[in-house]
Amino acid sequence: MIVRSHMVDAPVFARPADPLRAAHQRMLDHDIHHLPVVDEGQRVIGIVSEHDLVVPRYLDRQRTTPEHFVLTDDATVGQAMTPDPVTLRASDSLKQALDLLLGHRFSALPVVDAEGRLVGMLTTKDLLLLLRDQLG
Repeated sequence: MIVRSHMVDAPVFARPADPLRAAHQRMLDHDIHHLPVVDEGQRVIGIVSEHDLVVPRYLDRQRTTPEHFVLTDDATVGQAMTPDPVTLRASDSLKQALDLLLGHRFSALPVVDAEGRLVGMLTTKDLLLLLRDQLG
């Protein structure tokens, strides 16, 4: 089994300059928990998750607590994203995908073509749905 058969085609994405509030709304609107971040050429340059919005890495944790964090249009996806994320190719095996997800404790991986352009997303939810279907 390969990634292409179980990934989400044409995933929702964000750009680095997008406001975090808009990215969060996009996640809510599409019932997703991760957004790949792409440049103008659609190449994956980062990923942002709901967790990044709850406990942002860019805040000074000595002075600011998550309770004081409010999504504003001043904070951008580029500030909160994890840069250079681990990615998959559509031709990779699902075993390779599982090894990456489990080994890195990820719950989503962008799928890219040979030039690094976004072509899909594979999440633990996708794999759980496959397992459910296999179990009948």
